[in-house]
Amino acid sequence: MGNLVLSTSFFRADATTSEPILSGRFVARRMCNGIIYYYTPMTEAEHQTVSLVKNLKTTATLSPITSSLSSETPSHTIIFPQMQSDAAPNSRPLLLFFSWFRAQPRSVAKYRDLYLDRGMDVLLIQSSVMHFLWPRWGLNYGLEILNILEEPPFTGRLILVHASSIGGYTFTQLLTHIARQPKQYTGLAQRVKGHIYDSLVVGSLDHMATGE
Repeated sequence: MGNLVLSTSFFRADATTSEPILSGRFVARRMCNGIIYYYTPMTEAEHQTVSLVKNLKTTATLSPITSSLSSETPSHTIIFPQMQSDAAPNSRPLLLFFSWFRAQPRSVAKYRDLYLDRGMDVLLIQSSVMHFLWPRWGLNYGLEILNILEEPPFTGRLILVHASSIGGYTFTQLLTHIARQPKQYTGLAQRVKGHIYDSLVVGSLDHMATGE
């Protein structure tokens, strides 16, 4: 776990997102201090799918739906059954990775790449020890994360949670808000399809300091 340094300079709330940074395999975008979104750039096929979906939505808006197909309907017309409202890449599952305290970039990269290679985008969520020592700050941070998940490009996406060490505590702060306002977060809660917990912090600061 390393030495516990009581500093919050890296984790002050910052609503301004950074410009996306292309890294060959993925794009990285800072959503706020402590939260980074990693996603795979859209392929040419995905771009074409998005354009087609937009065109179909526009056509559906401008043209009334008739009970029968016209004999002049082109034979190459494509019909997409159960088309999703969110086009690629927003249809990819989203991995929420709540990392351990002071996780080094090289170590985090192993987890990030593991999930990117399996067709998921990754939202890295880093926690400060101050979130643990002052629960109110942790609750505020949890609400900030929930607000991010309710905004594009995260709305409507299936979610897998991977929480490690102090990250598990941060995840419980999200659950606290969901438990307090179940109607507001019903949709978000239903989108979570799996949980992975690793070396969770239990009980006290002493336990966290020794990694128990």
